[in-house]
Amino acid sequence: MTRLVAVVAGVALIGSACASRPSTDALAESILDAGVESLTADYDAALATCVADYLLASELSDTTLSGLAQGFDAAEVLSSEVDLVPELVSEATQSCLANSSEAIPEVEQAADEAATPDE
Repeated sequence: MTRLVAVVAGVALIGSACASRPSTDALAESILDAGVESLTADYDAALATCVADYLLASELSDTTLSGLAQGFDAAEVLSSEVDLVPELVSEATQSCLANSSEAIPEVEQAADEAATPDE
């Protein structure tokens, strides 16, 4: 019985070590590496980083986030969060795209002002 308890305790420690919260870079890299069939297949590095930050700030567990960082398009996630992941990815994408498109007119205006000679 003592050996069984030791083995179970060892597995729990390994499992908890694998479920540490990933970094933004690790999650963004996994998003970029996702396959063609993934929701994130056409993301660039900036969008992937923004989505990763959004997901890390969400209520997703460390276990699910770790699974996403290990393989975004075939992630092992908690069964209680399976339906939440696509919703959050969609929300994150919309939010990140909205924020980036709001910045574009400001950049274009600054470029136009720089290109216009002073009179």
